[in-house]
Amino acid sequence: MQPQISAFHSSCKDVDIRTVDRNTLVDINDVNIDKKLPREQRLKDYVRQIGNPYCYKCGEAIVKISFSETTATLEDRIENYLKTF
Repeated sequence: MQPQISAFHSSCKDVDIRTVDRNTLVDINDVNIDKKLPREQRLKDYVRQIGNPYCYKCGEAIVKISFSETTATLEDRIENYLKTF
């Protein structure tokens, strides 16, 4: 079963926002999270609702997110960025 998950994960990440059909994307504003569910269930429900967690709509904007394979945190990145001023 792991290869199927890996293939799904890869295809979600590889969406090109320049060519994706925006009508196939879910608007994140339409996603409802049940905060009473356990964390793992909330994550599964979010993915079920959003379809592709790497590429979705927010209003009229298409959003694509990605993650670096690093141990640096967002705080580390912001701190390094601010040091450039």
